[in-house]
Amino acid sequence: MELRSAAIKEEKTQKVSKAKVHGCPMCESRFVRFDGLQLHIRDVHTKERPFKCEECEKTFKDKKQLSNHVERIHRKIQGSNRCPSCDKCFYEPAHLRKHMESHIPSAERRRDFECQFCHKRSFSKQVT
Repeated sequence: MELRSAAIKEEKTQKVSKAKVHGCPMCESRFVRFDGLQLHIRDVHTKERPFKCEECEKTFKDKKQLSNHVERIHRKIQGSNRCPSCDKCFYEPAHLRKHMESHIPSAERRRDFECQFCHKRSFSKQVT
């Protein structure tokens, strides 16, 4: 039984590796789709942001980010994650959770992050 499952796993691994035909010319990364390779190159290697907002000139690395920006900023479409304290809306639940910390007095907030150098505790990982 173990021999069969190992053979199936090996077959799947071979199919996946064969499917990733688009190799990055700058590193060892490989991608199934060509657009995945293009995004990787822009994001990791060139930092290119070719998609520009016509209303405010802000640039983005892909069309989806530009579209989200236009909807949220210029069309004022609100997210569905509403703060129960102030009714501000957020698109991402993680952004709402981060925002909700602002309603907690700093003395009561948990300091979950510790600097590896000075051991000072903080509310976030953000370097200041």
